[in-house]
Amino acid sequence: MTSNFQKIGDYISTIDNRNSDGSITRLMGISIDKCYIPSVANVIGTDLKNYKIIRKDQFACSLMQVSRDQRIPIAMYEDDVPAIMSPAYVMFEVSRPDELLPEYMELWFMRAEFDREASFYAVGGVRGSLDWEDFCKMELPVPPLSEQRKIVRDYQVITDRIGVLRKMNGLQEELIKTLYRKAKSVPESKRATITVSDFCKVFTGKKDVNQAIANGKNRFYSCSPIPARSNDAIHEGRAILVAGNGSYTGRTMFVDEAFDLYQRTYALTPINKNCIELFLIYAALQTDFQEQIESKLHGSAIPYIVFGDLADFSFSINEDYQFVGESIKTLVYRAIKNNLEIEQLSSLKSLMLSSLVSTKKDGGRI
Repeated sequence: MTSNFQKIGDYISTIDNRNSDGSITRLMGISIDKCYIPSVANVIGTDLKNYKIIRKDQFACSLMQVSRDQRIPIAMYEDDVPAIMSPAYVMFEVSRPDELLPEYMELWFMRAEFDREASFYAVGGVRGSLDWEDFCKMELPVPPLSEQRKIVRDYQVITDRIGVLRKMNGLQEELIKTLYRKAKSVPESKRATITVSDFCKVFTGKKDVNQAIANGKNRFYSCSPIPARSNDAIHEGRAILVAGNGSYTGRTMFVDEAFDLYQRTYALTPINKNCIELFLIYAALQTDFQEQIESKLHGSAIPYIVFGDLADFSFSINEDYQFVGESIKTLVYRAIKNNLEIEQLSSLKSLMLSSLVSTKKDGGRI
């Protein structure tokens, strides 16, 4: 891409439209991941007339504590329905749309390099905040509109594909639950009881989360939805992983790979290699166990489950469960394949963002 760096401030203008008539009540905020989210602020009794209005293709950002968070919560609003935001947000729009696409500018703001540069400028600010003047002095490359459109289009194709894959996985998870519930709805005389400890070895990891390695060769699963990396492997092959504590307690996933494990995350691995019951146990944990999780939680401040909650977990199902197990297995491996593609596409998105430009106009690295 041809580099033609320009100051951000030369292409934007601030906006400050207030909800003076109080007609808009949809209150939004921006997450640290640069996404608009419904605000959780308690606004009971609050006069919303002073709140700022955000409309389609306009930007909002929070420049506070940038050096602490190492990120700027900033995003373009894409909804056709206007919303309101706290007066603390700075809002702006592209003032020269015939030269710079808002969608292209948003991609620039999503770059990790942009956040690092902003954090550098914010070090001297009050409480680590970034001054608006410094924000406007930051630069971005402004290639021809045709090139901007191509970049935005290519990025959107990847984003749409990831969305399709995630939707497919959601539908497959629902189908797994449906198959399982149908297999349970037979007379008691035709049911068999499956207990986890009869078919699986149950264990936890050995490591704390701070023992992760940035570029390790294996995934390192903790109670967080996003795995870290490790050069070690506590197990290789099929396993059901269950978060053992924290806000994601009971969250369940199926893997088939070499992986490392956090000390409060449980792994259920098959005692026999061709154990079809493992897939039924996964379905049962996704349905019955999730429904019972509240009664199984221990602790007050930080909820957790214990070894027996999983090892002693049992359920009754159609004694002729082989076909159902095989069907669930097929769905599980489709999801694993989709997740692998999602990971590859997500890496491609990151690469696209990083390669928007590799050098500044003065030849220095970003």
